[in-house]
Amino acid sequence: MPKPAQRLSSERKFLAASSRLDDYQRIMMAIVREDIPCLQAIIRRAFRNHVSLKEILHRLGNAMDRAYHSRLYTDDDFDIARLCMRLGGPKLVYALHQYTNIPSLRTIQRHSIRIQIRPSLGTISSIEVGANIRSVTQFVTARAARGHSFSLDETALEERPRYYPESHSLGGLCCEHSWRVDARITCLESILIISEKLKENVVHWGKEATVGAVSPFSRDSYSPMPILVSPTCKKESPEKMVDTYKIVLQEWDVVAPRLGSIWEFGSDGDPSRRASFHPFLMQHTLRPSDPLYGELARLPLLNLQTGPQNITMDFDYKHLFKRIMHLLRQEHGIMIGDCLITPDILVRHLRRLSGMDAFKVYALMNPHDKQNVPSAVQLLCSVVAVSKLPTDGLNPSEQKICAALTVLGSWIASIVEPFIDPSMSLTQQLESLSTAGHVMLALFSFNRSSFIPGAQYHDIAAMVKNAFFCVAKQKILDSDGEFFLSQLGDDRLENLFGRVRTLIHNIRNVDLMQLTDHIGSASEVDAVMMRHPSWDAADRRRSISGSVSVDHISPACWTGDVHVARVSLFTSWTVG
Repeated sequence: MPKPAQRLSSERKFLAASSRLDDYQRIMMAIVREDIPCLQAIIRRAFRNHVSLKEILHRLGNAMDRAYHSRLYTDDDFDIARLCMRLGGPKLVYALHQYTNIPSLRTIQRHSIRIQIRPSLGTISSIEVGANIRSVTQFVTARAARGHSFSLDETALEERPRYYPESHSLGGLCCEHSWRVDARITCLESILIISEKLKENVVHWGKEATVGAVSPFSRDSYSPMPILVSPTCKKESPEKMVDTYKIVLQEWDVVAPRLGSIWEFGSDGDPSRRASFHPFLMQHTLRPSDPLYGELARLPLLNLQTGPQNITMDFDYKHLFKRIMHLLRQEHGIMIGDCLITPDILVRHLRRLSGMDAFKVYALMNPHDKQNVPSAVQLLCSVVAVSKLPTDGLNPSEQKICAALTVLGSWIASIVEPFIDPSMSLTQQLESLSTAGHVMLALFSFNRSSFIPGAQYHDIAAMVKNAFFCVAKQKILDSDGEFFLSQLGDDRLENLFGRVRTLIHNIRNVDLMQLTDHIGSASEVDAVMMRHPSWDAADRRRSISGSVSVDHISPACWTGDVHVARVSLFTSWTVG
């Protein structure tokens, strides 16, 4: 029989355990029944300070009464607060701080360094390009060697002057002609002189802004880094554009040893951009001493001309899809061998597809729908489907048309499928693009511009060539790495413009100062979304079977093997 002292000790232990169990139950009930602001932070701080269960319960009670706020914030807390700040503004941050105890506006400002983008207030110079590169790369750490794409595109500007006090200058004048006036505002007379020159059409307000961004080739961190914003009146000469490219390369070379070099220049196919790309990026032929020569020299008919640092030009595949779509809709049709495929013929054969009624065919062939990428892909895929239909029972004339459609469908499939079929391996993608290049060469040799315009032939051929060059560069840089063809072109810069439109709620154009501010904010949003892809609705659209999702393909969607070590460029080229 236990002694009285032992019995008393056991009773005390039992009461203490019962009390702790009761505290646990009360904590659990409080969590289940009440919406406690910043619950994780409260529990985390309590355990870090080794406080008792009763104290935890007391703090939870105070939190429910809004009398206690934990200030132990995680990186995720700051990320969601920054996101709320950029997308919703200070009032949303304040409301959520009161309700869920996310970091306050002042706390966000103390723990954040904004990405500052400096526009070119005159002729593009290394000063603002270098400053922008330092701003966007200050916290970037490359976990592995990787290449980059430099892409250029334009976005609309509100033609309005803005004063920049740090340089005492007027912003918004076109970069092409701003050298004709002194943009520095020193007195009223300088403003009147600029006003007079605007009336005389000596200088202009920029109707658009040229934006340049560098984007890494990577599975996870691939956000575009804007390094160039310049107003333009769309009259810049190719020679001036080449000067800009040289400045970009010169300034990027400062960070290239840490982050990686630029492999390609991407564009949407703008004629002026093509005119500047060609002389700059086709300067010399690969030399036998170059490592790339060993990878690419054996590929028959492959153009081996490159620019400085072996940079090649590229044209965005989505814009190429749209241009092929326009080609199919044009009244004069497209020549395949000795057969002319007109829109009327295409409509008649599209109606043969199962489930394709007159309304759907009209929607696909609507010439006024020029910018819809999913619609373009749906039309191109429908032509591919038509090319595979049986031809039994057709008359000889229809048989001839179907034979031409088979060739056309094969060519279109070889261009489109590498970018929309996430199950394709990198080897299969390259084989398909090789097929596209060789079939296009044969058809263009026979039909010339009756098949496709020369500029379109140039851009598709450049896209195919660039894909092989970039994979070769990845093999040399890191043979164990991956490469995603979907990251070629300027699509990521287009996505940045989409972020900007989200920030301004699509209500109007912005002036130069507003654009640079919003581009900086959009870059911060992009960086947060890269760290938390599940927060971004676009990255959660995993179903690529329907063409509506083509506009949102990302590396996370790709299931095919894209390791460059398993790719033989020679085999892919010759099989294609």
